[in-house]
Amino acid sequence: MVPRAEDRESVSSVEEALCLLEEDEALCMETLAGVEDHRLLNERRVAPWGGPEVTLLQHCSGMIWHLGQHKGQRFYCLKVQGKDLNTFHPWMGGG
Repeated sequence: MVPRAEDRESVSSVEEALCLLEEDEALCMETLAGVEDHRLLNERRVAPWGGPEVTLLQHCSGMIWHLGQHKGQRFYCLKVQGKDLNTFHPWMGGG
C-alpha cells in the first residue's frame, strides 16, 4: 500500500522535486522496457493503492495524465512565486 500524502515528507526545493520526478520517469521507462505489447493490452491489475482492475496500458495512460497534472502544479507554484514563465515552459523544458 502506498503511504498517504500526509505521511510523506515534502520536498525542500524545486530542484529536489525535479530530481525526484526524473527518478520516477527513469524507473517507469526501465519497467516498461521489459513489457511486451500483448501484456500492455491484455494483462489486468489493480493499482497498489486500490481502484478498479484495468489493463497495464490503461495504468500507463493514467500515469502519463497524472504526471501532466504535476507539471501544471509546478508551473502554477512557480508562477505564484513571481517566476518569469509562460505556458510553454512546462512542456518545453524551461522552468
